[in-house]
Amino acid sequence: MKKVVFILVFISTFIVKCQNIWELSYVFTDKSLFLEKLEVIDSNYLNLLFTSVSGWSSDNGHLYNSQDFGKSWKLIHLAKPNTYIWDMSCTDTNTFYFGLRKSIYKSLNNGKDVEIITIDSNVMYDVTQIEMLNKDIGVAVDLSFSVTKDGWKTYKYENYWKKNDSISYSFYHPRFKNDSIVTCIVGNSRGRKGSYFCEFNINSFEYKLNWMGTKMGNYDKFYVNDKTIFTCGESDGISGGSGNDGIAKSSDGGKTWRRVLDFRSDRSKFNKQYFPPFGLQSIAFKDSLTGIAVGQFGKIVYTYDGGESWIYENKLPDSLGQPATMKVRYTGSVPIIATYSGHIYRMIEDNLAPKPEDTLTISGRVWEGNEGQPGIPIELGFRITMTDSNGYYKFTRVVKGKHTVKAKNKYHDGDLVEYYYKPFDYTPVQYDLDLTSDTSGVDFNAIDLRTFYSVSGEIVTSGGVGLKDIPLTIGDSTTISTEDGKFLFPKIEQKRTYELIPYSKEYKFTPWAYSINIDKDLDTFRFVATPNSDVHVEETTKETLIISPMPADDYITINFGSIGACSNEINIWASPNASINIYDIMGILQYSSPINLTPALTEGEGVRIDISNLSSGIYFIRIGERIEKFVKI
Repeated sequence: MKKVVFILVFISTFIVKCQNIWELSYVFTDKSLFLEKLEVIDSNYLNLLFTSVSGWSSDNGHLYNSQDFGKSWKLIHLAKPNTYIWDMSCTDTNTFYFGLRKSIYKSLNNGKDVEIITIDSNVMYDVTQIEMLNKDIGVAVDLSFSVTKDGWKTYKYENYWKKNDSISYSFYHPRFKNDSIVTCIVGNSRGRKGSYFCEFNINSFEYKLNWMGTKMGNYDKFYVNDKTIFTCGESDGISGGSGNDGIAKSSDGGKTWRRVLDFRSDRSKFNKQYFPPFGLQSIAFKDSLTGIAVGQFGKIVYTYDGGESWIYENKLPDSLGQPATMKVRYTGSVPIIATYSGHIYRMIEDNLAPKPEDTLTISGRVWEGNEGQPGIPIELGFRITMTDSNGYYKFTRVVKGKHTVKAKNKYHDGDLVEYYYKPFDYTPVQYDLDLTSDTSGVDFNAIDLRTFYSVSGEIVTSGGVGLKDIPLTIGDSTTISTEDGKFLFPKIEQKRTYELIPYSKEYKFTPWAYSINIDKDLDTFRFVATPNSDVHVEETTKETLIISPMPADDYITINFGSIGACSNEINIWASPNASINIYDIMGILQYSSPINLTPALTEGEGVRIDISNLSSGIYFIRIGERIEKFVKI
């Protein structure tokens, strides 16, 4: 009995004593206002954009300003553009731009004079997001990318969408890296296949895409510095219309990404403490170590180790637990939260930050058989970290004393049977530590509880003829349709919500995708393909590329079929200056190298290419006008 009482007292002390304290510093009395954006111009100059909805086509924009770290606010401009306002960009204390449905709202003198610039409806579906480097240079994005260098007097654009085209792009969160490069997040607009980090050259309209992951939400993006970038949103969802809290981090300027938080924070996770089962909406950092992310209905997570672990706030003012939308930014060293309902909160005590004497480390690994299991959440109190690609994890800056460490499931594993999903059990269940020094070897064994089912169907022309060689994806799984148009995914994990999507630049599909939740073998999926143009491309068996092995792992060898031994014929169709180019299924160039007509090539030995750095999936090789595909495992 004494032991039980001790544990209860310990938990209660943790909740009450250790939480951060927020004060309600301002309340906007107009209850018709809805938060759109919080933007920090300098250390203490903040702008807030609200809209008031009196009808879909007659919304007003309210621009408020604070010059005392968010303690007081005044209305500096009321915009009545007679159309919905989506976004805001403020380049200095006098200049602001609003993105409207088909227009851009512009002021260079803090709202005294305004100009509404109409954007060609063939250019932009909506100006959903806008970013200005200065009063002249800026971009506006949605399914298109528009660039101006004269304050939107003129602009150039490129559309990256087609109706019924399942490989269209949507652009989010543009930010200028310099006066030539804009970075943004790119997603597949027809479904949620995945996300890319994009570097877009506003002079040449060329761009590079770096893969971030499937089902990765993109609700906000924050630069700590040129190398360290964070995004937040919703990670892998399951049935029930909700998903995990997702935070991704890049330490190399956006080239590679990893998930530093991927966790469904429901009641079952933290001693029945309530956290809404939705993702995160906004993220900000004070410096390279300290940051905050917020979500719906009062969800707040903190990091004090550069995003390697996150602490869930579990004791909030009642009013902070209500809003459906929240934005967070730092003004100086003080974090500010603005809510959908017009409340402004300022942190007045940061009690979760490690003290100088908190220097201990807890580390370990999650095993599945003889291999480390990646992407497993590890819990230390209300603090979560994730195992890396080899199954290792580490908590740093830990205080001396008693701690409990647990390996957790990402998904819902509580009482709602309909949405219950528990992929693993772990042994041991937990470690109860009395920490006095660095402790390693805190390992868990993952017991696999997953069930897998098959998904199959066919892709046919409008005349019912099977269509071969069409790539399809479900989550991270890929396949290709066979000679008769049939396709098969033999092993898809249960209880996950996926989208089954075919990809082709030559065809559009009806439907363009199926949304699937796996709980049995499924074989009823049918896509009808119609050409994107009337041009018919004849197939040829001559001058083909032969790729081996198939599937490939670390390398591929390219041979040139019936003309492999004839350097003259290779020169005819490969020149001038032909290269070996490898593209992923989204059409993104992943590898390029000039053709070198060596004796090995002309004598039929082929070209060997290292592909060990490519992710698993379907790829296409193009040399001149010849295209062939291969599968990387």
